[in-house]
Amino acid sequence: MFCAAKQQAVNARSICYLLCKMRAQENKTLDYLDGLEKKESDNILMQVIQVGQKQRRKRKIKQNEQEDDKLKNSRQERQLLEKSRRRNLKLLTYHI
Repeated sequence: MFCAAKQQAVNARSICYLLCKMRAQENKTLDYLDGLEKKESDNILMQVIQVGQKQRRKRKIKQNEQEDDKLKNSRQERQLLEKSRRRNLKLLTYHI
């Protein structure tokens, strides 16, 4: 199934691209776009491309924020562990 789609779209670089193309064929999106005038279909495609770019940008920003939060949390955990280890060492040195 993927091999046939790959041959039709030789420049496809990902399985995601192939899946989207197959979905578009299944739900008759391509037939709909072919039925429109060239100017209209180009306008729709440009709008779709812009929406996709915005979604990718938002997702990238969200992923970066999540990664920053993970790093911040791990730093805080390491600081707490280091602080408790120092406290334990201090207590041990006082009791000796």
